[in-house]
Amino acid sequence: MAPKKGKCDLLLELIHYLCNRNQEGDVTSRWLLKWMAYPLQNPGGKMNSAVIMHGPAGTGKSSIWKVYREIYGDYGRVISQRALEDKFNSDWGQIPPSSCWPRRSSAARRCGAFGTS
Repeated sequence: MAPKKGKCDLLLELIHYLCNRNQEGDVTSRWLLKWMAYPLQNPGGKMNSAVIMHGPAGTGKSSIWKVYREIYGDYGRVISQRALEDKFNSDWGQIPPSSCWPRRSSAARRCGAFGTS
């Protein structure tokens, strides 16, 4: 994938904002950026973790993933909390794991990352 010329300062600013901008937030935002880059730098590579973001409505959580989803085109998805918790989610087998991003989760910390990377 060839990079496009341009700036992503606003997106980076939003990521840092959502990850609290403190020392731990810097670690979290770097982890998140690496997580986002991995499938693009390693096509077909397996992800051993997922990202769940939690915070007040209107802070920009979905905005990050809407921009990121554009890279994947038809393979990108944003799923709702209801779909995440639904016992009938067998149709997820049709969606690549790296493109499933829940909109909200009461069980997660802001920018919380689970699993290993």
